[in-house]
Amino acid sequence: MGRGGFGRILSLFSPRPATVISGVGGLAPPNGSDGPVHIYPGDPVSLYEGAVALPGSSLLFVPDSPGSEHGRIEWQYTPPWPPGSQLTSDVLTITKNGRPVQTTHGFKNGQFYGTIEDVTAGDVIGFHHETTAVDARGDSFVNVISGADVMPIRIPMPGDSDGGPGQWVKKNESMSDASRYYQEAVTHVQKDWVYAVDGTMFDGFFRSADGVNHFLEARATTISGSIARAR
Repeated sequence: MGRGGFGRILSLFSPRPATVISGVGGLAPPNGSDGPVHIYPGDPVSLYEGAVALPGSSLLFVPDSPGSEHGRIEWQYTPPWPPGSQLTSDVLTITKNGRPVQTTHGFKNGQFYGTIEDVTAGDVIGFHHETTAVDARGDSFVNVISGADVMPIRIPMPGDSDGGPGQWVKKNESMSDASRYYQEAVTHVQKDWVYAVDGTMFDGFFRSADGVNHFLEARATTISGSIARAR
């Protein structure tokens, strides 16, 4: 990617490691390494009991508007209970960037569902749900439903400037899954999108609250020789 004197150019390391359950959809960390699974608008991943994906389960990033980095995560699943079972306890733990957060959730028509509000692309979201139920014979059993830690990834709208001097452009690039994972972890934007400024292409861009433009390059070494985090 190019360089230019448009503002700050940052090279970032990947975010905090998180536990991953194998077999989850989305983009998993390369070579079995730790890190959140990347999830995309319109492309849900499954929830799991142990290593078994629950049919019809989903965990989905829903932006506030097309192209937005802000939004919510919606989830649902049908618990693997015998017919006629009754829920007796329900403990849901959701974390955002390692800290527990309050969420809304419920149980209706045999299905759990909920929403994780105030999510931003690049956040690391953890999901763990432990329930106890009693079947028709009076036998009690526990189910632990979880998913990989996930990181919502933004899909920009073509032509959007995000308040900066350029615009988002779709640009198909050939790269390994490991390179794609690293670039998305740095920019929080789906691979194959670049921020174009007068013909110069950057891996990512954001404008901070103080009005400074930040142009991101997903590299292992920095242009200035020091490592900086964008957010």
